[in-house]
Amino acid sequence: TARIIAWDWSPNDGKFRWGSDPTWLLGTPNEEEPLQGFEDRVHPEDLSNLLALAQATLSSGEGFVDSFRLLRHDGTHRWVLVRGERLDDGGSKHKLIGIAIDSHERRIAEMQSEYLSRQHRALLDNLADLAWTKDLDGVFTAVNRAFAKVVGREPSDIIGRHDSEILRPESMPQIRAE
Repeated sequence: TARIIAWDWSPNDGKFRWGSDPTWLLGTPNEEEPLQGFEDRVHPEDLSNLLALAQATLSSGEGFVDSFRLLRHDGTHRWVLVRGERLDDGGSKHKLIGIAIDSHERRIAEMQSEYLSRQHRALLDNLADLAWTKDLDGVFTAVNRAFAKVVGREPSDIIGRHDSEILRPESMPQIRAE
């Protein structure tokens, strides 16, 4: 189950507030802190993008979505997915409101999947022999450059298709020989 928490940030008073107890996310019950305290919790590689999106939302009124790492009290980071919107008071004062979703496990799984895909691609592309994978329906899910060269197509033109859609009859003897 995804954990979700509301938040708001008022540039006028410089406060960042969680809508409920953020202990499950931060490891500490800080429900309100100065914006600088919140900024210190955002991973340095993620902070400038988050602040730019927040400022753009304050200026334009268009909402934002971002994913970043948040520093916990114990020194570890957790991935969160946030959505923010501008709330107007009818005058010139605006604040941001939104939700934060604990997306740590999903983000770690995505990064592991991306890593395995890159490893799989590197393995396939460095084989001199023809290599490919198919799903249970016989649809190509990956091919290496050697295979694509023999059939005379780009790998991206092969993936997602069946043999009958991509193999030319004249290429069959070479494929069988190799």
